Formats: sequence, C-alpha cells, structure tokens
Amino acid sequence: MAKKSSSKSINPLVDAIVKGIQEKKGTNICVVDLSKVLNSYADFFVISSGTSDTNVQAISNSIEDLTFTMLKEKPNHIEGYREANWILLD
Repeated sequence: MAKKSSSKSINPLVDAIVKGIQEKKGTNICVVDLSKVLNSYADFFVISSGTSDTNVQAISNSIEDLTFTMLKEKPNHIEGYREANWILLD
C-alpha cells in the first residue's frame, strides 16, 4: 500500500488515482515522478497490482470514477481492460 505522508499533495490527479486504487484494495502502489525528466511523455506513472482479473477491472473502474468525480478528468485511452491481465489508463 502507498506510504502515507504528512507533506502536501504532489498532484491532485495522482492523489485521486492512488485513492481509487486503495478503495479497491490494490497492492504495491508505486508513484514514479517523471516531471523533471526532459522530454518525458508523462509527469507521473502510477503502478499497482491487483489480486485477480476482476480486481484489476474494479481498480480501473474506481480510478475512472474518482478522477471524474474529483477532477472532471477522463482517460484519453484505455488498453487491456477486457483481458484484465494489465490495464493502462492514459
């Protein structure tokens, strides 16, 4: 599970994603800050694990719901949802 920190939020989108993962019992949450990497395609990668295909889909749904509810953000693209061995939300 993600370590709780007393410092201020890194990024509201990252916070919403991590909360969505935690609500569905995602494990091994890792936030990779790429904001200082020159020419990076993303500012952050958030990676986690699920316990089953159903759990991975539930985590994905939770992330989508929370990011829309909290920030009015939707993913631009989703890959891997049907098989649910892995899911990428962009």
